[in-house]
Amino acid sequence: MRIKDLEQIYQVTLNPLRSDGQAANSRLGPPAPSRMRQDAAQRTSAGNLHHELAMKNIQVIDGAVNCVYDILAATDEEFSLIFPAGQDVAFIDEVYERRLDEATLNSAFKALWTRRVVKAQAMEIHGLLFYQLDEKKPYYPSRRDEEAVNPGGSRLR
Repeated sequence: MRIKDLEQIYQVTLNPLRSDGQAANSRLGPPAPSRMRQDAAQRTSAGNLHHELAMKNIQVIDGAVNCVYDILAATDEEFSLIFPAGQDVAFIDEVYERRLDEATLNSAFKALWTRRVVKAQAMEIHGLLFYQLDEKKPYYPSRRDEEAVNPGGSRLR
């Protein structure tokens, strides 16, 4: 595959995201994608191509009726801020409750929201990030997707 083809695959387009009109709880960091508005466009340059290929994809699932399950590309550093070692499921309130530096988290999320990956072009999903879905927590007690369980404890997979 040519570099130009790879550039097109990893091009980031920041289209305006949907908005349900509700204010975000600033205590929980940046607003969920269903409330964010983006109005810029950014292209991955050939110089950043290797960096983009090394990123980890995070699928964002929020409680909005019109959730579109965006996939965002995270650097290793951003990924480790969101997901503790060995985990690939996170809930936004728990991310902020870990007492990490809030400014660092906010900066990481701000950068993360600018790197949406088109689902058809995503090669893998490395993590799931839930917003407003506390009812999902019992299904992921270990915060590992492959270890998801039913409320009675039986494995989902």
